[in-house]
Amino acid sequence: MNKMKLQEIQKGYQRKQRLYRTKEKNFDKQIENTEEVLESLKNAKSKLTYPHHHDNYLKPLALELEKVFKNRSYSILGPFGLNCESSIWLTRNGVKEKDKFENNNIISITFRLRHKDNEPYLVLVDHLKNTGTYQKGSLGEANGDNYPSVDMPETFEKLVKFVRRQNRKKNAKI
Repeated sequence: MNKMKLQEIQKGYQRKQRLYRTKEKNFDKQIENTEEVLESLKNAKSKLTYPHHHDNYLKPLALELEKVFKNRSYSILGPFGLNCESSIWLTRNGVKEKDKFENNNIISITFRLRHKDNEPYLVLVDHLKNTGTYQKGSLGEANGDNYPSVDMPETFEKLVKFVRRQNRKKNAKI
């Protein structure tokens, strides 16, 4: 009778060992599958393209502005400085390099990138109002902080008016 009990204990132990190894193999397989999924996710994430504001905000704006300001081609410059300023330049077609900055051959508008609640948005820079807050040669002056940021208008038509106002020169039609 004692012999029988020892065999039952041994068989019970062996069953538990087999069950343990089976469960261990199942967990190992699940871990392996999860590692493959994780690696696949990491690979897919590494191929994401960040939606930069130049390509996804400024370029569409520039293309629309080209339709209004005919015979001009756009360039996007920046971002520059602590304010992350970027500009759209609309350059008159056919203008020689030496004449680029004469007679409204370039119409420009400047933007600053901002974030609120982890969401990016753009504001405009009003170059018609110099607050004089920062002294000449200061970091604030060098980064354009004497020119206030203004909210982006709600309509494209109002943006065009802002561009025209910012670039108005005596006797120049834009």
